Amino acid sequence: MGDYLFYVTLEYSDTVAEGKIIRQEPAAGELLEEGGTISLVVSKGPEMIEMPNVIGFTQEGAVKELESRGLVPSCFMVVNDGSYASGCVVSCSAEAGTSVEAGSVGGFPSLSEKTERGKLSFGSVTVGV
Repeated sequence: MGDYLFYVTLEYSDTVAEGKIIRQEPAAGELLEEGGTISLVVSKGPEMIEMPNVIGFTQEGAVKELESRGLVPSCFMVVNDGSYASGCVVSCSAEAGTSVEAGSVGGFPSLSEKTERGKLSFGSVTVGV
């Protein structure tokens, strides 16, 4: 058994658990001369991103903010009895400041539309990260 040089890099992965090897060179089973270099890429686990506060943003503004942080927004309508500003995010499924996985869908900001003539309307957007 000889001496080898190891070169290790860390990389985020949403499919390989933290601390596990994502890939290596040379591949398993390949021969390596003594003194050769073995390159390992080790998982840091999924990248975590801080959920921004998008309450009060328009749907477009909330979507842009979330996408700029590597999150995938998912919006839905909620009933507005007139107590929310029309067309603005009123709630999220993830609280501002909490950590969420990059590229994940969640957070769900809810957007509301103003009601007219006492009728309830659906028009809120919830963004998920």
